[in-house]
Amino acid sequence: MTRVIVLLSGGVDSSVSALLLKRAGFDVVGVHLRMTSLNNCSFQDWLDAKSVAQQLEIPLYTIDIEDEYRKLIMEKTIKDYERGITPNPDVLCNSEIKFGYVFEKLLRNSDDFIATGHYAKNIDGLIRLPKDLQKDQTYFLWKIKKEILPRIIFPLGDLLKSEVRKIAKENNLIVADKKDSQGLCFVGKIKFRDFLKSFLPPKEGPVYDTYGNLIGKHYGHFYYTLGQRHGFLAPQGPWYVANKDPEKNVLVVAKEGDEALTKKEIFYEEENYFIELKENQDVLVKIRYRNEFLPAKIYPREKRVILKKKAKVPTPGQSIVFYKDSILVGGGIIKEAL
Repeated sequence: MTRVIVLLSGGVDSSVSALLLKRAGFDVVGVHLRMTSLNNCSFQDWLDAKSVAQQLEIPLYTIDIEDEYRKLIMEKTIKDYERGITPNPDVLCNSEIKFGYVFEKLLRNSDDFIATGHYAKNIDGLIRLPKDLQKDQTYFLWKIKKEILPRIIFPLGDLLKSEVRKIAKENNLIVADKKDSQGLCFVGKIKFRDFLKSFLPPKEGPVYDTYGNLIGKHYGHFYYTLGQRHGFLAPQGPWYVANKDPEKNVLVVAKEGDEALTKKEIFYEEENYFIELKENQDVLVKIRYRNEFLPAKIYPREKRVILKKKAKVPTPGQSIVFYKDSILVGGGIIKEAL
């Protein structure tokens, strides 16, 4: 019987994934990852994962990866903000923890599979868009190593979220009505800026408009992301962050409609491709998780993308993800936008 390691987070998606795999005849083993003890945010999830495992009559093992999570995710996230870019910890968590450290620790020397509750499809070793495009999580999967894709199962790829909830209720799973987690677990229930202040204390700096006029002050470039709306206690707002200089601790802002807030050419780094891409090839890209798919031309040798039309301030540190015919073909980290 084929064994599948299911990462049971304690939420409804991973719980239904385990249920579906057991129904399909797999030897299912639950694994819960204890990533952090900060804010006591993992204890309830562990209790829920334990209850689900008991309901499904599958074993559950808990792995303490707090040290790895702190080094690979938390510390890197804070350092990235400090140097002026806006990272995406969810992408890192998938590539470095779930399908990185955990895969190496549990599956590298076996024939077992690993499964999660991501809304994505994995067909013939290629990640594709799921049925539920509103819950599509392929954006966060582009950095996974290509060679392990054949060992990954996404049981929810052909289901809507509403169908997942229905399955959970019909089977009396304790997490059937549990709310989806929001934000980063290690942040807890406080605002992300307040969390950052614990590591990056306020550092006052000037705010200029695109004409060089001083319009106000800010409290540290690392608290602000390109494209974000802020008042800055300045007249004639709202203002949007158009640029920043981390070394000088300077922000440049513009009003809605200003050309400084839109870019067409994007350079990227840390690229990872699942399919070979040709120069001047048509692709669809996403530059933010909730954004629409944008038509573009890609130039892999130059690590450059040219959008067919301008988009609102692509943010350095965030992911640019490439698609072709509903297939996730790769991605990279945004380095610069012109």
